[in-house]
This record gives sequence, structure tokens and C-alpha cells, in this order.
Amino acid sequence: MTRHTWSTMREDGNLGGVGVLSVLSRTHDAPPADGARGLLLGVGPGFAATATWRT
Repeated sequence: MTRHTWSTMREDGNLGGVGVLSVLSRTHDAPPADGARGLLLGVGPGFAATATWRT
């Protein structure tokens, strides 16, 4: 479920870490289906992370 992310990139360009505010606003205006899962993450310059999923 990335429609709001792609809409923000297409219409506003790369906003960096603060792009999450635009995505959050779009999600509020057009919410996902009940029970849908999501992840919203904003990072700034110099941030590094490592993650694993279901290993």
C-alpha cells in the first residue's frame, strides 16, 4: 500500500524526511481499508539502520 507515497513523490517531489507529513495527511484524507497494516518512517541526513523481517 504505497499509493500515498507515490502521489507525494509525483506531485511534490522528494521532500526528504518531512515527506512523512504529506503521506500522513493523505492517509488521513483517504484511509486504508479496515485491518490494513502500515509503517510510516521519517529519517533525516546521516541516519543509518538495519532491520530484518520474519527471519
